[in-house]
Parts: sequence; C-alpha cells; structure tokens
Amino acid sequence: MSNLIPKAVVLMLFACSASAQTGHGGQAAMPTVDPAMCDAFANMPNAPMTVEACRSMMDIAKDDPAAHRPGDESMSCAAIFAELKTATRDMRISKEEAARREKTLRDGQTLNERHGTKAAAALAPNVATNHALAAIAPFVPNAAIAPAIAANQADIQAKGKVAGDAYAAEARKLTGESATAAASTMRNPRTKRLSQLAMQKDCQ
Repeated sequence: MSNLIPKAVVLMLFACSASAQTGHGGQAAMPTVDPAMCDAFANMPNAPMTVEACRSMMDIAKDDPAAHRPGDESMSCAAIFAELKTATRDMRISKEEAARREKTLRDGQTLNERHGTKAAAALAPNVATNHALAAIAPFVPNAAIAPAIAANQADIQAKGKVAGDAYAAEARKLTGESATAAASTMRNPRTKRLSQLAMQKDCQ
C-alpha cells in the first residue's frame, strides 16, 4: 500500500526515540521525542538519516486525539486500507509524484536483496579461497598457511566495509525520500492515524 508510511521509516523513528509512551489499554503509542534531537544528525558520522528527514518523521509521529474514533483498535487491516484509500482519494497527487513514490517503495522493498546479491558476488572468491585453505590445512604446517588465512580474512573485512558503506548510503537516501513522501501525504490527521494503526497491526 503505497500511501502507508514505509516500515523502515517507522522503525528508524522508534530506534531514535528516547521515550516511547504507553497508550490506553497498554498498547504502545507513537513515541514522544524532542525535535531538537534531530539536530544531532547534522554532525553524526554516517548518520542514519538527514536532519530534514528526521524532522519530517517527527511531524508524522505527532498524534492528534481528534483523529481517534471509537473502534479504531479493533479495525481489521482490510478496513484500515479501505478507509485510507477513501481518505487519500482527493489529494490530487500528480502522476509524477505518484510515480516517484512508487519507485521509492519498490527500492525499499528490494534494498536488502540487491545489496545482498552484490555482497555475495564480491565475496565469492573469498569463499572459494576459504574452502581451498580448509582442504589443504591438514597437510600444511600452520605457520605456512596462517598468512594466507589472515590475508583472506583481511580482504573479507575490507569488502565488508565497502559493502556496508554502500548499503548505509543508499538506505540513508531512501529513508529521506520515504520520510519526505510520507510527510507530504500525512497532512490529514485521520490519514495519519490510519497509517499508525496499520503499522501497529503490521498490516501488509
């Protein structure tokens, strides 16, 4: 459902929250966070998101009691999606904006798969080397094989850092794009409330 706030954005918001509150009935409410916390991302190495994306998510997380309705907690995912579709029908989102949001959603869905495939391909030679070293280890003195093992492990670590940095950079960019798209959609308090319910219920 492209109108929902991407789960990655929400999980990031919860991870950054210092004080999640508990709502009525013991259910977790959206976290209350000091907006000034976002400023910390400006000077943080490899920050998980930009300051702007963080502030957008803070805005999304604000809960408006006026948007709550009796029976919300018992709504099914199908009922949430149906009302959300009705609530967003008249937002007049341009075709270009809709296409950009769909691309952001697809990129988020394939992010792990794409980077996992790249990492596996990069490490394939190291895996082969590990198998070869394991095969000859019983027949070669440890002092002779140890340098080769150390070199292979060092190469694996170096490739891991490259892969990790690439993943973090793309994930950070995607988080910002998702937050911006979600924030522009969630101006309506009821729409925001419905999206929060969908996330709490883990609707797919």
